[in-house]
Amino acid sequence: MLALIQNLKRVASDLTSATASGQDIRALSANVAEALEWTTGSAKLLPAQADFESMSVTRGFIGPQPAAIFSTSTDGSNGALLNEVALYAYHASIRWGVIASTEQILIFNSHWIRQNNWFHLPAIQWNQIDQNVDVLEALTPRGVESGRIGKIATNVHKPDRILRPVDDALVERLDYWRAETLRYSSSEIRNVDEALQTLFAQLFILRAVEDRRLSPDLPTLRSVCAVSGEVNNAALHRLFREAQRIIGGELFEVDTLELIPQIVLGGIINDLYTPHNLPTNSHYNFAWIDADVLGLAYEKYLSTIFSPLLPPPQSSLFEALKREIEPTSVRKSGGVYYTPPYIVQFLAESCLDKLEDESEIDHLPRIADFACGSGSFLVAAASSLIRRLREKDPSRNWARELVQGRHIIGVDIDERAVIMTQLRLWLRFAEEPDPLPLPSLQQIIIQGDSLGNDVWRNIPEDFDVVLGNPPFLATGRTPSRDELSKKFRTAQGRYDYSYLFVELAASRLAPSGTLGMVVPNRLFRNRDASTIREIVTTDTNLILVVDFGSNEVFEKTSAYIGSIVAQKLEPNEERLAEYMRVINVKTISSEFLASLLIDASMNEDEIRSEDLEAYNIQHPRGSAPWLLVSPSVRRARTILEDESDSLSSVAETFQGIRTGANDIFIVRLDSGGNETIAKVVNGIGDYGLYRD
Repeated sequence: MLALIQNLKRVASDLTSATASGQDIRALSANVAEALEWTTGSAKLLPAQADFESMSVTRGFIGPQPAAIFSTSTDGSNGALLNEVALYAYHASIRWGVIASTEQILIFNSHWIRQNNWFHLPAIQWNQIDQNVDVLEALTPRGVESGRIGKIATNVHKPDRILRPVDDALVERLDYWRAETLRYSSSEIRNVDEALQTLFAQLFILRAVEDRRLSPDLPTLRSVCAVSGEVNNAALHRLFREAQRIIGGELFEVDTLELIPQIVLGGIINDLYTPHNLPTNSHYNFAWIDADVLGLAYEKYLSTIFSPLLPPPQSSLFEALKREIEPTSVRKSGGVYYTPPYIVQFLAESCLDKLEDESEIDHLPRIADFACGSGSFLVAAASSLIRRLREKDPSRNWARELVQGRHIIGVDIDERAVIMTQLRLWLRFAEEPDPLPLPSLQQIIIQGDSLGNDVWRNIPEDFDVVLGNPPFLATGRTPSRDELSKKFRTAQGRYDYSYLFVELAASRLAPSGTLGMVVPNRLFRNRDASTIREIVTTDTNLILVVDFGSNEVFEKTSAYIGSIVAQKLEPNEERLAEYMRVINVKTISSEFLASLLIDASMNEDEIRSEDLEAYNIQHPRGSAPWLLVSPSVRRARTILEDESDSLSSVAETFQGIRTGANDIFIVRLDSGGNETIAKVVNGIGDYGLYRD
């Protein structure tokens, strides 16, 4: 605590000295963050990807997750800048922030509103640091991660209301206009819905290009709207043609405008500029919204479909037909569940860390997801890889090289998933220097079934990293069981559909390549998973197994899951791992679970906390269930067994009828009479089967 006070007083001195000498103090935002310990442990700092005239902004991360904003300004009151920096933090999905000047520190929350303004605590003068050290210590990574800053803040003031995250706010408005369009449209509902899905993707890209000022020659989206809000269709068509020429990609080749009423187009465009429920005069700035946040918004939008209901009787011949619709979640369709960001970040970073350890990225690795869904794994892996490559050579356009060299491959059987993945990658690549025209993604994001043969005619044979959250259930478009059984060892008898993707990933890994996959945790222990366990432990070294137990990882779904990270063995390799890391997750309530998982995976010691426990165990080999218990629990179990009597020593267990599990039901035919068919002699007694 004493060191924290000294560090902050040093920052105050630096700010005063810089101002006195006429230096620009805006560059000192990172110094404020460093004083609050945001360069220790898993915390790190990155500059904000935005331009500000009157301040500098630095983002603080806990592991891969953004967690706090730090800014410095020449404005002694700080109040004039609160709206701008808090609005940026809201867009960046970062709740807590600090504005420091030569006179004081102001702490704010970008998702809380009080008295129709951004929530903030009373300003702390630099000469009052000693009296407010508990508040300032709560802004360290430990304090933010534990939620201590929130508890302290609400003891001072309670927010009047809490804002929805930016992705949820966008989805709410898009769903509203989607419902309005489908209610009043006379066209086939499926055609209208598909047009809307593509239109929203097009508009997201246009707004991102506009606010990032990537093409000054491209008219703004708002320029096609009159003051009344009515859309000039001819101007919008011209804008889309220009976008196809300047922005590139395949997205603007599709004409989506004919099926959408003008009033809906105007409403959608307005809502992409003007947020609801934010402080006065706030506007969306798509340059401030990270690509993964925009992608998450589009993913949430596509996770719901609207089904038409029977129309009500019309009371008048001249009354416009209004079609009632019912929203339905499609996430359970085919066992598909979009992956929480903390799992995506954790698995992507874990696999790329291992790849970097092994190869130091002397060549561009190939990364794949064979059931890419929303594209979250591919975007996370591409972002992490580009960041690492840029440290080696910041002058190269790494995103374009990854696409043109087909170093990123995504496959999905669902056309909606392919569109979603393409959008998220385009949004991410638009953040790179000189991104336009955006690259074509048709050759790397492919609609098809990776379990079949056709898709493999046009994509690489092996990969350095395979990531994914495969579907747990088969769909109607998958190959038959007979076809699958010819290709996959796991497709025998009873099996989980996801096992096929794990087997596929292991077979397509290059030597020393790494897979990181979400799996049902029954893979660790169930009898029907014996074949996939044998494949994984024979072909790879398991690095890490995570068991989420009975936690509801997928919202409102009781799918018990885990994840594995494994490295492909070299041919004839004798260097088999002796141990692997196990993490048992007790609760998923932590906002920064990805950081906790990364720290636990890198630590060699046994860890026990309220969130998880982690330890090393002997590496399993073969098809037997994996005993994922800690050494301390195993020792306690051994002691208990040595000092206890077994159940068999004091009691006997008898088996009754096992129904479908019996090898033989009828063991003796009875031909002595006309009524008796047979006698069952298996079970607790003899039973006769008789004709009616």
